[in-house]
Amino acid sequence: MDREIVLLAGLPGSGKSNLGRSLASERRSHESTIHLSLGDRMRLIGSGAVKSCYASTIRDHLHSPSHTDLIDSAITFRVVSEALLEYQDADLLLLDGYPRSRDQVFDIQQLALLEDRRMAGVIITTAPSEELVRRLVGRTTRSGDFDSDEHTAMDRVVQHYSRLRPTLEHLDHVMDSAVIDTTGSKQQTLQLGLLALAELRNNNKTPQ
Repeated sequence: MDREIVLLAGLPGSGKSNLGRSLASERRSHESTIHLSLGDRMRLIGSGAVKSCYASTIRDHLHSPSHTDLIDSAITFRVVSEALLEYQDADLLLLDGYPRSRDQVFDIQQLALLEDRRMAGVIITTAPSEELVRRLVGRTTRSGDFDSDEHTAMDRVVQHYSRLRPTLEHLDHVMDSAVIDTTGSKQQTLQLGLLALAELRNNNKTPQ
């Protein structure tokens, strides 16, 4: 069986990380499956819980006034590279939160080739804007701030949509994709995720 990567993409509050954890838990009885959340890994590196050559840079960034900006793309690429090396024996890697730009789409495709992994496609999680806002209100963000009211949460959704939309459109163009509405129950969302995962992995379309 080919070692594969499936990307998980979506706006904050769309449920991509919850789906990733659920899929990994469900699949582990069948094959070695890792859910790799880039945001979680960055936080773990910044706290010292995970070793990285870029720990000091990431820690400084997470504690700087510009912590809401994206970390330098070259460093992000190297962090992903480190993670793929750490999980090189995994049959399936669910990569959550990367790529976030067209250049990073190219980067992960090249990295997959170097690591001899098949890029199976991307699962895009969605939910209505009012549901995204509801989920985000009061939830801790990466920086430790809070979306304490609906206005703040909606601003965050709009900003991320503006930033992420070109990447999602590009992903849909260069590889197989499946879109999942996560407004149902956790079990319903998991079943949709499993169906999408099976479809992507059984599809032989090659990324361009």
